[in-house]
Amino acid sequence: MPRILSVSAKPVDLPLKQLFATAKGRTTISRTLIIEVRLDSGHIGLGESTPIKYVTGETVRSAHSTIVKAARLLCGEELSDWRRLSLTLQRRFPNAPAARAGMETALLDASAKLANKPLYEFLGGSRMTVETDETVSVVSPEQAAEEARAAWTQGIRRIKIKAGGGPEDVARVLAVAEAAPEADLKVDANQAFSPRAAIDFVRELERAGVKPSLIEQPVAKDDIAGLIQVSEAISIPVYADESAVTPADVLRLAEAHAVSGVNVKLMKCGFRCAFEIVQICRQARLGLMLGCMLESKIGQSASLHFACATQAFEHFDLDSDNIIAQQPVTGGFTRTGGKLELGDEPGLGCAISCLPRK
Repeated sequence: MPRILSVSAKPVDLPLKQLFATAKGRTTISRTLIIEVRLDSGHIGLGESTPIKYVTGETVRSAHSTIVKAARLLCGEELSDWRRLSLTLQRRFPNAPAARAGMETALLDASAKLANKPLYEFLGGSRMTVETDETVSVVSPEQAAEEARAAWTQGIRRIKIKAGGGPEDVARVLAVAEAAPEADLKVDANQAFSPRAAIDFVRELERAGVKPSLIEQPVAKDDIAGLIQVSEAISIPVYADESAVTPADVLRLAEAHAVSGVNVKLMKCGFRCAFEIVQICRQARLGLMLGCMLESKIGQSASLHFACATQAFEHFDLDSDNIIAQQPVTGGFTRTGGKLELGDEPGLGCAISCLPRK
């Protein structure tokens, strides 16, 4: 069995097509880490870590430091069991989920390449077509309508609208609904509301004749009682995101009957824990959404392989390829409108083309 020769990570700033604004901040750059695991067989596994501090508590700098330390543990290890290596990383670096997720992805990419299988097949799944939404961030209602019309023209039929907790939130959703009246609409609040404000927001939309298919993380991530209050008061499903980082978080939400579903993101927990979360949600009959941060096609492809491996998700928010202006990666998947499909290349199917200087 091949052994790990080296683990390295390069910080990269990826420019976005335009300002991306949420209730938690505004940015024109995705700050990420591209990870390489090299084996003595000559195979190279790719991974990516895109930490968001308010979600995982990490920054690019702290994640990079974690990976440098983890390299000392991994180098010389046999690549025989990725789950064993994942557990080793979790025990040593319990508070660095995004860093671990990136390393786990690189280990899995290398493992699948060794087996000469696409990652989804290596994980026991089969290829499928995923239909993702497109995100409209916290922009003016006029710009939101323009973006929605453009998305519809491109063949995108599902739109997720960010709420920022401001006076234009209702107008933004209504503008998108008018611009793309046949689109499936979701709302993502990123903890923007108090429970009472979230309830009033949804009821105002319903009075205007607009009923989103779900609202994501309407209240603060630690406010489980608030999630319960909103869930019981409105008629649309409430999904947790920032409240659902670990399997223990999801189990707590399930036991409290706090939400109707969970947004799973590899950057929050990695593959192994994401498999656990899917199992918990299946047993608790919670809905499943698969989301992403602002990853390049490496991280986005990893999420698609996970979707194919589990066949468990009904909602997809995997649109970072349409947000990033210049990809440093080729391959991975193809996009047709809102539909994404993986190829049959070994591993992730991604190759680095040119990494911009940080």
